[in-house]
Amino acid sequence: MDQREGEARCQRGPEQGVRPRPVFLALLLPGLFLGTTSPAHAAVVPDGSVALLPVQASPRPVPDRPGAGSSASFDALMRAGDQAMLRGDVSRARAIYQRAVALDPQSAAACLSLGSTYDPNMLATIEARGGGLIDAAKAREWYERARALGHPAADRVLSRLP
Repeated sequence: MDQREGEARCQRGPEQGVRPRPVFLALLLPGLFLGTTSPAHAAVVPDGSVALLPVQASPRPVPDRPGAGSSASFDALMRAGDQAMLRGDVSRARAIYQRAVALDPQSAAACLSLGSTYDPNMLATIEARGGGLIDAAKAREWYERARALGHPAADRVLSRLP
């Protein structure tokens, strides 16, 4: 299935024989479901699919140097990281999310996404490639940072860590 077909399928909703994406994945990769990297929280709707509701984001701090914190490049990084995670390329996603965090250290979404690349629960949900990827302590560290920055899903994913 190519990207356009996948996006169209997500817009149409669940089809016969197609499992809805896990709520856990929707919580960690909100940009894939909203077409943006805005923070969101998931709600399961009556048909069993997942709907994401936007959360009011706090304003981003003014960057220290010109060009830092570029919204367009940050959003592009987050989308690229989300796509890498869906492909199961966790090492690539981790590197991309690290760049996103470096670009915007105050992004709760970037911290949560980076934590997901270490999370044993998340890596079991996707078809992860590469060994030695799981590190629950690092996942906890990034999820706690996301919680401190106000991400609404951080408490939920923290409670699921071993």
